[in-house]
This record gives sequence, structure tokens and C-alpha cells, in this order.
Amino acid sequence: MSALRLAVWARGATPRSGKGRLAVTNVGAPVTVGGAVVNDRDLVIADSTGICVVPCAQRSPVLAYAAQLQDRDEAFRQALSTRAGFSSARREAGTM
Repeated sequence: MSALRLAVWARGATPRSGKGRLAVTNVGAPVTVGGAVVNDRDLVIADSTGICVVPCAQRSPVLAYAAQLQDRDEAFRQALSTRAGFSSARREAGTM
């Protein structure tokens, strides 16, 4: 699916048709997926390396920290592009 840039995750098969066999029993209720509890409005982030669940109350600080890490990674990439070497780029961009 990566060629389509469409991510799909599944723990098992789902019937093609739920007619008469499936019913919505609750909306917004907590669910447990792979041992992790996911509540309504939690942030779920997934990529090819794994899945992370961020509780709703922690979304803002986690997203702010993630932005800082992204900025630091970009500074490191920029420093590496000067061909100054890994150690020099690490000193310039901060500890990686």
C-alpha cells in the first residue's frame, strides 16, 4: 500500500457485509486495542514502525515536543548537508 500512500491496519478479517450480523453498540466508548486503552478524542499516531496513543489531555504538550524534535532533526540534516561530518553536525544541531 505504500505506493498508493494509503495506510491500512487490521488485526483480522472483517465481513464484507454486516447485514443482519453487525450492530453499533456504542459510540465514543473506550476500546482496548493490543492492550492499549483508546478513549474518545485520544490521538492515535501510526507508521511502519509502530503505533502510539496520546491521551487527549496530553495532546498539546506532546505535539509541541514533537515539533521541537522535528525542528532539531531538520537542523541536524541541514548541518550534515554541509559535509562537515557527523560530530560537527551533532554539535551544531544539539545531541541527537
